Amino acid sequence: MARLLPLVVAAAILGAAQTALDGGTSEVGHATITALGVLCGSLLGAAFVWRPRRGLEAGAPFFAVLSALATVALVIGTVGLWERQDEVLLHSTVNAASLGFLTALADEMNVVTTKADTSSTEPFTVDRFPTLMQTVVFGTDTIPAAQLVDLDLSGAAVLSELSALGGEFDQAFRSWTEQRHASITAAAEAGVLTYLGLAGLPRPTGGVNPYLIYGAPLRSPPGDVTSTPRLLVVAFSIPAMIRPTGDAVLHLYVRDGDEQVLLWSTSADSAADAAPATFVVTDG
Repeated sequence: MARLLPLVVAAAILGAAQTALDGGTSEVGHATITALGVLCGSLLGAAFVWRPRRGLEAGAPFFAVLSALATVALVIGTVGLWERQDEVLLHSTVNAASLGFLTALADEMNVVTTKADTSSTEPFTVDRFPTLMQTVVFGTDTIPAAQLVDLDLSGAAVLSELSALGGEFDQAFRSWTEQRHASITAAAEAGVLTYLGLAGLPRPTGGVNPYLIYGAPLRSPPGDVTSTPRLLVVAFSIPAMIRPTGDAVLHLYVRDGDEQVLLWSTSADSAADAAPATFVVTDG
């Protein structure tokens, strides 16, 4: 046994060192299986060194310990494999949802830009605005509302609006827009479709949903140089653009200082928690 002790001590030290190195960047399960593998190998070598040359019987105690350690390593390795498969599935789901979201957002931004560009030949007047925006608002659930906004020195005023949700949503959206004079002014000066902010707006069934708000400057009719700048302001529904696959539950967070606050979730229970009576988010 005296010949075995140095090898056992060496195996323990090597296993602890390997665990410390792997534990800094890897999962505990991976570090543990690495340490067990080193220990098993060391014990196997120790058994062959200590065993008398005349037979294997003397090494039986070491083989029993080796078998137990190998079993533990196999169990941990199996659990680690399952966890890795779940992690790969999670990353695939998130990547697919992110790609789908970005694709849907890009498509709808093109729709809004194209619609705004027609204002040079088909002016967006207060009376005609609802008719001109029918196909945009009611053609998809991604853009549930649009506004015709006039911009002057006193602020931003909603002249006309069209919404598929109505009621409390329209009132909240109008209030949100009229409080964004600086953002809308910047969008008018940019001359292109511009991100105005993130808004939590009421849904008919209760609670709120998150929306990305964009503004596109409208072109003045030929020869008209006296009118104030006007913009087409639309709300892009984030839930409508995020389409999870399978049974995966996705959570959307917004950063509030150093904290992350749950903004929306595909889970009904989490979504209820993420939709308080008062919903406040900061732009940017």
